[in-house]
Amino acid sequence: MRTIIILAALFGLVFPLGAQELQWEELEKSTLISKRLFPPDLILECQREINLQPLQRTQILDAFRELQSGETADLQVRLLETTVGLDSLLTKALVDQTEALTQIDRILEAERLLKRLHLKALIEIKNVLNHEQQQFLTNVQEARKLVVEVAASGELKTGEDPNSGWFYVYPARARRPACGGSG
Repeated sequence: MRTIIILAALFGLVFPLGAQELQWEELEKSTLISKRLFPPDLILECQREINLQPLQRTQILDAFRELQSGETADLQVRLLETTVGLDSLLTKALVDQTEALTQIDRILEAERLLKRLHLKALIEIKNVLNHEQQQFLTNVQEARKLVVEVAASGELKTGEDPNSGWFYVYPARARRPACGGSG
């Protein structure tokens, strides 16, 4: 199993362990995608602020459930099996290059199909939201990204109070939050 993880790191391969994972971290690498689509957890977290209607909530949850369907699970199994197959090929002293490249092509195809399903669900979810809701969520994403960037610079630290759910931003030298806001 360790070899599979190393292979995944070497080739930048993604093989999600759970169907509920939307691979948002992977999609966030593309600025255009992360600025224009919204992960379901963000929408549900902000549902009161965006005045999410019951029908919209149902449609979003349905799109998320569809993503967890058998097709996604089948692709994840295929991806894992082909990754294991590639690992067994690469452990040999003499690697059959043609066979290894065929396995890599199968891995990349399964990854492509998984990402396509994830993007399809995210697009369906976005289409449920009206313009004002989308704008609010875009603003939240931009604000969070800015906080993360500033925190990474060492000037600020961030934290979340597990009891209240409040997200804090405070100077790096402070011992407790100087200001906060609901996340």
